[in-house]
Amino acid sequence: EPQQYPDLYYKVWYYFPQVYTVTGNGVDPYPWWNIFQWMAPSTNPPRNDPFFHLNIGNWPNGNMFLYLYDSHTGTSYVQTIMDVPVGEWFYIEAYYKSRGDNTGQVTVWQNGTQLWDLTGVQTRYPDSEGGTTHWSVNNYSNGVSPQPAIFYIDDAEIRTP
Repeated sequence: EPQQYPDLYYKVWYYFPQVYTVTGNGVDPYPWWNIFQWMAPSTNPPRNDPFFHLNIGNWPNGNMFLYLYDSHTGTSYVQTIMDVPVGEWFYIEAYYKSRGDNTGQVTVWQNGTQLWDLTGVQTRYPDSEGGTTHWSVNNYSNGVSPQPAIFYIDDAEIRTP
């Protein structure tokens, strides 16, 4: 869908049965747990990199929260509006305007509450490099405890504005 319609809404319901701690075991200097992302493949040169992704982090009190990471610029966008609920379903919805220049947009809501609205951002590689956009729901990290880190998803959807 993102190749045919570059401006799309993405939505997924999540259920976390318990609190997890992002530990960051590995070579990366910061702990991360990716649960939702847009990849940006290109053909010239060949590569397939995440551009924006939603990660889980932990507050000092242990509660989980969402943060948005722009892999292309190395920028983290932290929010203090709401935690990730435990033991109940919630949804993440996002609007992604896929652009190979600084005219893209990323807007993210959790349960209908807007967490971010980034405009004027690059959201994929340029057309001259064969840039496209792919979306995925994920469960990968450089360390989460306890193991295995299990959560559930339902009703994933992609739709046009």
